[in-house]
Amino acid sequence: MKRLLLPLLAAITLPTAVNAEVANVYLLGRTKNNSYVVPMKTLETCEAAGQKFIDKKSWDQVGKPDPSALLTYVCVKAR
Repeated sequence: MKRLLLPLLAAITLPTAVNAEVANVYLLGRTKNNSYVVPMKTLETCEAAGQKFIDKKSWDQVGKPDPSALLTYVCVKAR
């Protein structure tokens, strides 16, 4: 009984959760009708992705925005 009690108590009391957050920065993008949140690792990659996001040439024909649509983004640091 003692052999089972000690491992059981250890399994219950020790924390098993691991912080899996790998994003240090989030790209918040907005179009006329939609908004997007994309996790990024660095501020530099976020800025590069944001510039690509607002470039209307990078959108394909299916997701092509309205020419008058406002495309904006901001990079926000995670807590």
